[in-house]
Amino acid sequence: MNKNNKPNIPWIERLFFTKDNEVDYRAINLTVRFVGLFASIALLIYIFQTISDGVLSPVFQIFSVLSPFIFGIVFASLFTPIVSKLVDLGWTRRLASLVVTIGGVVFLSALFVGFFYVTVSSFVNFFTGGYNISHFLDTGESFIDYINANINSSLPRSALLDIFIQLGQLFNVITGNEGNYIVVTDTGGQLPSLLGSVGSYGWQTVITVMVVAFMLPNFTKFRRQVKKIAPIKYKESWSNFVDIVAKSFAEYMRGALFIALIVGSTVAIGTTIISILSSTFLYEAGTSSILNFQANGSLVLLTILVFGLILMTTNLIPYAGPFIGGIPVVLIVALNDTTPSYWVTWSVLLLILFVQTLESLFLQPIVMGNQTKLHPVTILLGLAVFGALFGLIGFLISTPLISIGRGLLRYYNRKSVMQ
Repeated sequence: MNKNNKPNIPWIERLFFTKDNEVDYRAINLTVRFVGLFASIALLIYIFQTISDGVLSPVFQIFSVLSPFIFGIVFASLFTPIVSKLVDLGWTRRLASLVVTIGGVVFLSALFVGFFYVTVSSFVNFFTGGYNISHFLDTGESFIDYINANINSSLPRSALLDIFIQLGQLFNVITGNEGNYIVVTDTGGQLPSLLGSVGSYGWQTVITVMVVAFMLPNFTKFRRQVKKIAPIKYKESWSNFVDIVAKSFAEYMRGALFIALIVGSTVAIGTTIISILSSTFLYEAGTSSILNFQANGSLVLLTILVFGLILMTTNLIPYAGPFIGGIPVVLIVALNDTTPSYWVTWSVLLLILFVQTLESLFLQPIVMGNQTKLHPVTILLGLAVFGALFGLIGFLISTPLISIGRGLLRYYNRKSVMQ
């Protein structure tokens, strides 16, 4: 014993001693379980990634083939409440389903086209030294020539442009040296590969839309049809299983859509305020940004709408969503920000950080906690594991799958206790 009447033991063991110098076996047990859990997850990820290219390759191919049907069912389940509301107003179910399907396609198409246009406008303006898309559409001039002239200009260049030049050289998009840079326009074999990928995703999108269109009018019957596929011996258990899956998924989506709406609205309102300030009270002659109404008011309104929709859509990924959507948003703003100290870019960045804090500390624990009863640590752990295994798709499916698994576990635990 030392002067404090504590045994001379290693410090790591002393961590599990109580104030009475007794071993806290519960703390040891929890620590071992915690370490074992993470070790098991790490081993699972390692094994999965090791064998995924060989043994599990057919599984990924099957999932790739079935993914349009899976997404079609998910979208049909999301749109069904809207169809039901329209039916209550006197619409026929088939007409309501057709209108909702077309509306969904128009919304997603508008989001994609809007984001593409805003992004291209920002990049063209940045790389050509201030020219916009309409200039090249009206004159028919080649914007590649303007890009070459801009990156070879003797005028002081921004550090961001130098970074893009270095990245362009790294990926063989730009060749040459200082004062003689040239943009590579011959993509060779990359173009057919790119067109093939676009065509593949386009075809999958068409299939998804067709699945939604065919399933929406009778989606309420789909659940009953799924219940009928089980043998009579297992019909009750299978029916309960289907009900739990549907209920858990519905609870998750209600919370996720509510949070996404708040996040998207907050970003849209925040960027509107920044736009007004940068165009009026804080405007300085000779400066510009993509959010400046004095340059192009219609483009600014489109940009604000697109930013809000992007953050709303990516926020369906818990916690990480605002960052995934926020990085391209901040980059687009930074490309053409010439305000003092880049205050518009910093304002947008701070706005997104504020939204992320609001979502992480308040919305996720309160809204999703009440809807799914999932602890934030559980959600984050699921995102880490599924993200490592399946990438972006893993981020999207992680929380709903965990929510469904929790619902099933609770049901079968209650059932085993009753028996």
